[in-house]
Amino acid sequence: MASLGRLDAINILGIRIHSVTRSDVFNYIDFALNSPFFPRPLFIATVNPSFILKAQKNKEFKDILNNKTSLNVVDGIGVKMAFHYLKSVSKESTVFSKLYRGFYTGVSTGFSNKNTHLVPQVVTGIELTKYLLRIANKNNKRVLIVNRKDGMVSEKELKRYINLKYSKLNYSILSIPLSQYKTKIVDYGKSHIDILICTLGEVFEEIFISENLNKVCPGVAIGVGGTFDLLINKFRSTKTLYNSQGLKWLDRLLHNPKRGFKIFKSAVLFPLKVFLYSLS
Repeated sequence: MASLGRLDAINILGIRIHSVTRSDVFNYIDFALNSPFFPRPLFIATVNPSFILKAQKNKEFKDILNNKTSLNVVDGIGVKMAFHYLKSVSKESTVFSKLYRGFYTGVSTGFSNKNTHLVPQVVTGIELTKYLLRIANKNNKRVLIVNRKDGMVSEKELKRYINLKYSKLNYSILSIPLSQYKTKIVDYGKSHIDILICTLGEVFEEIFISENLNKVCPGVAIGVGGTFDLLINKFRSTKTLYNSQGLKWLDRLLHNPKRGFKIFKSAVLFPLKVFLYSLS
């Protein structure tokens, strides 16, 4: 993996999270794709509360996030809240003061756009995917998309979207079923790939990338989960109250009620675990 030096980071439930801005991440991507002095590859993980909770039970996933990714960015307001909460409390703080600080951080950070300037900034998989495809389309960078064959977006839909939005993109799509998430890439081992995008879903895509990173050696590698499902308008973002930074989860829940349990874990279980973690 690429080493970015000693970036400011904090440990959240045993997972490192880097304190970077959106422009920092874009700059790292540009350097990884264009500078001969930047060590390849740049392995980016977009960490949300679900990532951190799943890493508690999956040692392989936890090891990847702590030792193999180059950059763990905040993807979700819950992780941003946890970051600022843990930075603001000390071991000497009382239980009451920690509880108060938790409520204060949740309200001030989560439900106000006034704090969007706070570092780390939320950098979503959607933002990064659009940025990567845009610069690849512009600069003739080769992209390999590893798509989940039995997932929400078919290869045909994905090709239609890319050909419409990024007509000059030099890309290939490798569709595999989720059961083959530890598959070694054979056909692309000797190919020059600048960007590796994986859509197998959290945990599975990070393991897949880790298994193939040294074989393919792209400039940038990232798992983006259901990003293309959102981009292809199966989910339509509306310009409403819900686009307030702290309420996007509500918008997604109204469009897809099946996300309810995942949102419960992110919005209730995760903050509780972070609070208990701060007491230990």
